[in-house]
Amino acid sequence: RPEFELYDVLSDPLELTNIAHDPQNGKILADLQLRLQGWMQRQGDAGVATELSALERQGKGKKRNQAK
Repeated sequence: RPEFELYDVLSDPLELTNIAHDPQNGKILADLQLRLQGWMQRQGDAGVATELSALERQGKGKKRNQAK
């Protein structure tokens, strides 16, 4: 999957054409990234670090003991 995805759902309702890297949409993408960063900060979400921490708490990030 691409790092960023942006679609014009009015002209592309099936979201087939990712327009995230079209220079015309730079301001829209930048605005959405700022909004996402603000939301993540308010939620205490550190991105990948939060995901890895959740896996560790669930025991999914640890190697399983071979001698059960």
